Amino acid sequence: MSSPLMGDLLSHAGFCLRSRTRADCAHCSGTSTGTVAYNAELAHCFRCGWAANARGLARSLGLLREKSLSPEEYERLRRERQALRQHAEVLLAVEKAAFLEAQERVLQVEAMRRNAGSRLGALRGGAPERYACEEENVWQALVEVHNQMPRAAAAYNIIAFAAHRDRLAFALDPQARDRPISAALEGGHVIDERGYRFEVQL
Repeated sequence: MSSPLMGDLLSHAGFCLRSRTRADCAHCSGTSTGTVAYNAELAHCFRCGWAANARGLARSLGLLREKSLSPEEYERLRRERQALRQHAEVLLAVEKAAFLEAQERVLQVEAMRRNAGSRLGALRGGAPERYACEEENVWQALVEVHNQMPRAAAAYNIIAFAAHRDRLAFALDPQARDRPISAALEGGHVIDERGYRFEVQL
């Protein structure tokens, strides 16, 4: 008996299909969507690590008769699951690193804006300059904030809220981030798996 289609199996198991290659995980908690990537034979959740192949899932759902596996087939399946799990762990680590990097950059620029604004207020209130041309330097810092914050905010929105495929592409290729950042700034938002828009807050 051939294995049923993976999409049908996932739907039967309570997964919400988002596309021909993405589904919501039935085992995860939280609000993330489209965390399960699947093809005709394999499925894996990039959030919780759940993984299955088509025959194994069909068997667990009672759609195929149980049969004993040869030692060779068992070892092959074990290696497939291990490789899939390791691949998912690498992708999750890369995505998390990109998120933390974008978050830290927003915090740095915001701290620069807060400190420069506070110091400018003090200088305008009559406080003496602590060094020559301090007020000019404070204004320059605010100019830098004005220039850097839009891109920092757009990068954070992409890695935090964009569709999973877009988040992974952003995380995996730092050299190609200018294009999605520019698109987010031009449109003023990013779009998640469900089509919801998240405004880029500057």
